Amino acid sequence: MIIAELQNENEHLKSELEQSRRTYNERGAGRKSRITSEIENYVVELRQNENSFAEISHICAENGFPISKSTVDRILRKWNSSQN
Repeated sequence: MIIAELQNENEHLKSELEQSRRTYNERGAGRKSRITSEIENYVVELRQNENSFAEISHICAENGFPISKSTVDRILRKWNSSQN
C-alpha cells in the first residue's frame, strides 16, 4: 500500500515537472547563433572534400564568415549525430 502511494506520488511529480519545463526561451534572451544552415552545409561539404578542421576554418574566414576549428568540430559532430 505504501509502495503504491509512493509510486503514484512519483508519477504525479514527474508529470508536474514535465509541465513546468519551458520548451523555449519565452523572452528570446540569450546568445543568438551566427551559424546558419547554409554555413553548416558548406562546412560539411568542405569536410567531405577531405579538408582538415583548420583548412575549413581558414576557407570560411577567407569567404567572410570566420569560424574557429572548434566551431567546425561542433558543426560536424552535430551533423554526424543527425546522420545516425
